[in-house]
Amino acid sequence: MKKILIYTFLLSLIPSLAFGIGAPPASSRVSAGVGLGDMLEADWDGDANGFIDTDAGGTNTDSSAATGVPNVNAGTWSYGPTLVHEFGGLEADVGAYNGIIKISGGVTSAVAISANGESLITAANYAAMKVLLDLEIGTDILAEQTIGIGDDNLLEADGTPNSGEYARFTANGLEGRTEAEFKGDFNLEIGTDVGSADDWYCRWQPP
Repeated sequence: MKKILIYTFLLSLIPSLAFGIGAPPASSRVSAGVGLGDMLEADWDGDANGFIDTDAGGTNTDSSAATGVPNVNAGTWSYGPTLVHEFGGLEADVGAYNGIIKISGGVTSAVAISANGESLITAANYAAMKVLLDLEIGTDILAEQTIGIGDDNLLEADGTPNSGEYARFTANGLEGRTEAEFKGDFNLEIGTDVGSADDWYCRWQPP
């Protein structure tokens, strides 16, 4: 930064000589209320082209014809068509994209959304989502029911039945019964309630 002392009369007559770097920008020119012959001290942080240096908040470049997104790297300004991922950009021109923007492996792409998917995203509330997904309780899926053996109740296993057993209703649902338990339930014990295959039977028949 160069300190320069400028006489306002010199500034008004030959501003290019006063600054030594060409005509100063409006922000650096002498404002009204300074009298002729007054001593003026000003700080100027620029280069020979009149650009404000980067350490003074400028770009140090002529950006009047620049197009795109400005980027600063190690104090050097440049302009690109997109903002890179590292700075929160998409690093792609998404003007013609349709659907959801996806970034995977540093590559930006578009994922198409079906009409049903779009309807789901824009659904007004949870109830509307359930209708779209066919998840309405009592219509598309079983409504919550009372567990038991009463009318319209849901049956569940009572105890720990095993494969191959028979089912018997209890107050809590269905329990498993082995073959022996089944016979005992119905008084079907061989040799006790019914005869065995070795028993002999005779039938009396009148003459």
